[in-house]
Amino acid sequence: MLKSFIRYKLFIYLTFLICILMQSTLVKASFGNENTENNTLDTLENINKYNQKEKQLYKITNVADSLSKKGDKYAIVDVIRSKYLLEGDSINDKLLAEFYHVYGKLLVQNREYDNGLDTLKLSLEIKKKVYGESDNKLAKTYNYIGIARFRKHEYEEALNNYNKAVEILESNSFFGRDLFDAHLNIGIVKASRGNYENAYTHFKLASEIIGTDGSPDSLAIARFYNSYGLLATFMGKVENANSYFNISETYYIDLFGEDDINLAKVNLNMGVNSFNDLDYPLSQLYYNKVVDLYLSNNQTGSELIKALNNLSVVNMELGNYTLSENLAKKALSYNPDIDMKIVIYMQLNKIYEFLDNDEKINEVFNKVLTLVGNPDINPKRRVEVYVSYANYLKARVENAKAYKYYKMALDIEGEQNGFKTKVYANILSKIGNYYLDSNSDVDMALLYFNRSIKIWQKFLVKDKDGNVDNSFHDISFSDAYRGKSKALIRKYDLVGGVNNLYNSLENYEWLLDQLERISRSLQKENQEIIRGEIFPIYNEVINLTYKLYNITSNNYFQKKSFEFAEKSKSAILLASIRNTKALQTSDINSVTLKMDQNLNEEINAVKQQLFEENQNTKKNTKMINFFDSRLLMLLKKHDSLVRQLEKNNPKYYSLKYDISVIDINELKNKLSADEALVEYQIMDSSLYIFVLTEKELFTRRINLDLNFYSSLDYILNLKNTNVTNEKRDDFNNFVYHSQRLYDVLVSPIYNNIKGNNLLIIPSGILGYLPFEILINPDSKVNELDYRNLNYLIRDFPISYSYSSTLRFSSLFANKSFKTKLDILFMAPEYDKNMLDSSQKSLVNLKKLPFALTEVEDLHSEFGGKVYSGVNADKSRFMETAPSYDVLHLAMHTLINDSMPMYSKLVFSPMAGSDENDIFLNTSEIYKMNLKASMVTLSACNTGSGILKRGEGIMSLARGFVFAGVPSVVMTLWEVQDETGLKIMQLYYKFLSDGYKKDKAMQMAKIEVLNSSNMIKSHPNYWSAYIITGDTAELNIGNKKSDLWLLLLFSIPILFMLLFYKKVMTSVKY
Repeated sequence: MLKSFIRYKLFIYLTFLICILMQSTLVKASFGNENTENNTLDTLENINKYNQKEKQLYKITNVADSLSKKGDKYAIVDVIRSKYLLEGDSINDKLLAEFYHVYGKLLVQNREYDNGLDTLKLSLEIKKKVYGESDNKLAKTYNYIGIARFRKHEYEEALNNYNKAVEILESNSFFGRDLFDAHLNIGIVKASRGNYENAYTHFKLASEIIGTDGSPDSLAIARFYNSYGLLATFMGKVENANSYFNISETYYIDLFGEDDINLAKVNLNMGVNSFNDLDYPLSQLYYNKVVDLYLSNNQTGSELIKALNNLSVVNMELGNYTLSENLAKKALSYNPDIDMKIVIYMQLNKIYEFLDNDEKINEVFNKVLTLVGNPDINPKRRVEVYVSYANYLKARVENAKAYKYYKMALDIEGEQNGFKTKVYANILSKIGNYYLDSNSDVDMALLYFNRSIKIWQKFLVKDKDGNVDNSFHDISFSDAYRGKSKALIRKYDLVGGVNNLYNSLENYEWLLDQLERISRSLQKENQEIIRGEIFPIYNEVINLTYKLYNITSNNYFQKKSFEFAEKSKSAILLASIRNTKALQTSDINSVTLKMDQNLNEEINAVKQQLFEENQNTKKNTKMINFFDSRLLMLLKKHDSLVRQLEKNNPKYYSLKYDISVIDINELKNKLSADEALVEYQIMDSSLYIFVLTEKELFTRRINLDLNFYSSLDYILNLKNTNVTNEKRDDFNNFVYHSQRLYDVLVSPIYNNIKGNNLLIIPSGILGYLPFEILINPDSKVNELDYRNLNYLIRDFPISYSYSSTLRFSSLFANKSFKTKLDILFMAPEYDKNMLDSSQKSLVNLKKLPFALTEVEDLHSEFGGKVYSGVNADKSRFMETAPSYDVLHLAMHTLINDSMPMYSKLVFSPMAGSDENDIFLNTSEIYKMNLKASMVTLSACNTGSGILKRGEGIMSLARGFVFAGVPSVVMTLWEVQDETGLKIMQLYYKFLSDGYKKDKAMQMAKIEVLNSSNMIKSHPNYWSAYIITGDTAELNIGNKKSDLWLLLLFSIPILFMLLFYKKVMTSVKY
């Protein structure tokens, strides 16, 4: 199912949840005001002046007021019983006014609103008579009359009374608790009626009283900031909201400790914000804490059910589908009400959509469609269900039925909440896509998309340059803009008008800029989430610009196609590098930089500990909870630091959010005369090939079919071939599929690249393809001999990169040429007999039979330092690696396909060491600062890993690139054979002879191929090694060459010395 379809439903659900939380919390805020208002009895005349009856009334009133603040529902009983004291002799008017105020307040609290209002009015009339019309003492009674009106949904009357309280207090220059209450209550009414801007103003005015002499008590402040945070969330001020939630949390902890139940709702709110910020791991931490708080306080009601459902949602987004399903079912086991039951059923459906379980989806829809037929059901819930069902029907191409449910949802939303909500805008986009996809009416599609955009314009938070503010993370607006661009292209196809295409491109460019900016504001791990939304849009705009190039013959559009292809690649790594560069080059003081570094190190360490603990069969729940809490605290701290950096350092902000890629003219200047850059952009049914030399840019579009993907799949699976059982058919199949790939990937551009060294920028799954083994289809194959095939490697030296911008990044500009390079060699030993019980994960690691020979042979030829066996440990690497110019690591790696940042190098296990002392994660490599010009990962399965769009062949290698290494030699699959040893020996030899890296690797492979026997000439043995990044010469040096040079220079000097001695002895004085 489409990701955007699911994300839209999540957005509706979370919007509903925030509405419920807002309403619930704001009402409680008003309760908080009435329960914690100042005790105005203290301002009455001295009690000694009262008669006995008045003293008794005073005491009852005071006690009842105090009990009401503690939520005692029986506080009103004594007040009712004391009414007999009002009979007979007259009572002091001031005391009587306060008695009626407290009595009226208690009646309102007990939901006797009409009686309460009458009693409060009586108090007000007496106060006016005693104090006058404008005395401060009238304010709190006006406040409480407002509360009673609010409870009766008489909002205008409530506002009139609140405003009267503010008017009196401000006219008397009173700045205290009563004014705090009045502004807060006005804000609550405004928020409940959707006037959030005005509500926010009054909340801000209330907040200014906190900390003054008239400040409310700590409990009232805690409640206030939780409500303030919800209001800020609703307005899109997420950064402010989180700071308010943090303040609320601090007050609650100070008052009641870290296990207080009030903390559950605060953490739930922060979890929702983290979810909407696409920070799913952080959201998961918050929700885990919420569930723990409810369970530890034995609260198993509706709030726990909501928390479990939210935890299910975030685990689904993290790909934990089984856990997500179990959490949703656990929520159902607590017997939720009908409304929440629908929410949970819909959540289960989202999981089943990810799992493509059509039978379960139908079953759930049958249940929820019946439930929402109940006339008493919340209309918002009905909207959510209808939209979800329409999306499902549309995916099954039941368009007419889908449109019916979209329209029903749109009508309900408009009727209930007006025609300018985000939900209404999103449904408009859905209907626009219905018209677009069904080819029924492109003008109607444009009409709906434009209506949606008009609504979104009011919600998009923009900076002074017209860009969406980096704090705005609700990407559902993209559906309207993307849909409009596609509709304009369709309109051109139907009726012409090139302006339709120009307008489409302008719209696409703005949208992509905004999505890239939003992506860069996220944590590195969370940028993956938004990449799934951005990548298809890049493909669409590449198609558009190529179309414009063919129509207009304007090279500008050809360059734009290349620019978009470049932007789509490796965006996450480029963003990370630019963030690091921004930290290093902007005017940020060393103390702040150190703080950022320390926080990142702590975060990575705790993440690693949490990850390892979760891998254990028997999980330590207490330890996991501790790591969860610790990680939550560190992430909040780091997020706060980053926000301050962005706010206070304009240069850092500018560099961090730089989304530009290398200019094509600059790129031409950086290419050498014998170099051709070949950049691929693969889509479902087409492929773009961009060829750039110092003279020209050439572009080809190729249509792809199933035959291409069949051949690609065959070649990518060569690594699993059992070469010893090779048959004639296997050879023929290899030749056939390899030639077919050559025909698609190379033949269309052969004349443009002939005679050049190739720099290949792969795309998607092509990142796993060693182009070197593609066979020219024009060559004849007469015999079963892999050695005689006309491979691409025979014609071209080949290197790879993740993107052109990264390949020529200024990050590597400080890698100056040295006359002699220091090399660090490491070859750990994996002996099962050395392992103890804490090193179980190493048991299955095989010995690397040629690793030690490899590093010792290279060391004997080229010098440097070798650490082998038990000496090749992690701590020694971390200590020494930053000092070396070349790193050669012949060791195992463990590739984590689902979490690439936890792919790791495996060093020698030491006695008593735990796994953290043995494994070096990619996340740790990211934090290193290396001066090396080249890293060679001559190891088992080094370069493999999960396919990531825009990352291709990155795995552990990307960590070294980020750490500052411009060139990485790696393998695409494991090579446990002496063929790998020979390639490495020859590669270093040719480097020492002065060849560039790509040429040295080409020569090494060809020599090994030509000299191998029939079996060892199979590509599985020699083609795995590839060069990524910089290909410049490296002065590796050669110890034997150095010796000959020494002798060469020494002999003439020796002869000169002998001759000099002979001359001197022949001279006579």
